[in-house]
Amino acid sequence: MAKKVFTDYYMADEERLKGYTVANVAFGTNAADSGMLIELEREVDNVVLGIDIFYDPDNEELEEPCQISQEYVKRIYQLPEEPEKKVCQCGNGKCHTECKG
Repeated sequence: MAKKVFTDYYMADEERLKGYTVANVAFGTNAADSGMLIELEREVDNVVLGIDIFYDPDNEELEEPCQISQEYVKRIYQLPEEPEKKVCQCGNGKCHTECKG
């Protein structure tokens, strides 16, 4: 899995977050047990994309207390194979009740 890259939350815009839903919320995610992580995700075809928002009220002086990750791939689902299409055995080209195909 690729490393998550975080930037200051004020750099995020509404368009970037469209289509995402909240998948998980975790509390106590920093050393002082006061941080919060919000995991967002959305599906595109067979891929689940994610964006994480991290809030740390006990941040260091030069950091913003709220950070947002770049979009990343969370999961890829294998698409099911399509069932094999039956071919008419009688040569008619169209399956019908008498055909065993």
